[in-house]
Amino acid sequence: MYSQSHDQSTYGVRTDSANPFAFGEQKKPESDLRVLLVAPESESRRELENVLEEHGFGVISAGTGASAISLLDRHPIDIVVMSLTLVDMSGLALCAAVRKLRPTLPVLTLTRHAQDDEHNAAFEAGADDYIAEPVQSRLFILRARAALRRLGVGGPDRIQCAGITVDLAAHRVFVDETEIGLTSTEYRLVLLLIRSPGRVFSRRYLLDHIWNLPSHVVTRTVDTHVKRLRQKLGAAGSAIETVRGVGYRCIPPTS
Repeated sequence: MYSQSHDQSTYGVRTDSANPFAFGEQKKPESDLRVLLVAPESESRRELENVLEEHGFGVISAGTGASAISLLDRHPIDIVVMSLTLVDMSGLALCAAVRKLRPTLPVLTLTRHAQDDEHNAAFEAGADDYIAEPVQSRLFILRARAALRRLGVGGPDRIQCAGITVDLAAHRVFVDETEIGLTSTEYRLVLLLIRSPGRVFSRRYLLDHIWNLPSHVVTRTVDTHVKRLRQKLGAAGSAIETVRGVGYRCIPPTS
């Protein structure tokens, strides 16, 4: 497998003499899945690159938030793994920027601290999961694969929750095999909710990530769209639960 590195001062393929797929002998990964790994250049990052490559992922590495954002515009990325400690911007700011650019892209954050506040802040910024450092290789790969499965990347073309089915390839939504006509905004909203069953999304988060509206804006936009979405989904709409004073979630299946 190969790993591309895009740090502040370097751009190109990592050229390790022990790597049989160094520059000039690049080989496409057996898996088409590509990971954007965002972390300062270090031995730890090189170890993560190796772990990902050993498990069949193609890896593109960035040392700064700015280079990561640029790479998202130019490369097909399937999942982002990012440090919260970057030299040019906060990891939380980058996480929010990634979510705006690619609303459904799985994002895993690397954290050195066990505080719930940091984890909650990462989730609020748009992260799907976090990995504690020092990273345990097996757990790291399992969580990356789990995040991809939730979105349906590299796995089934459909994801389901509480009777609602989303066809990711066709961008279509079904309830009991009956297609439900949704607007693009309603599609993004239902996809966001069912890809993370049980997770509560605040109105502030939804305004920022679905509508790109500042969180301080006072509006009933979210509530109005959720009400309309529930009506269109019929009986399955009851799976979208209101968490009073916070926001909304999709009730996870009981079995």
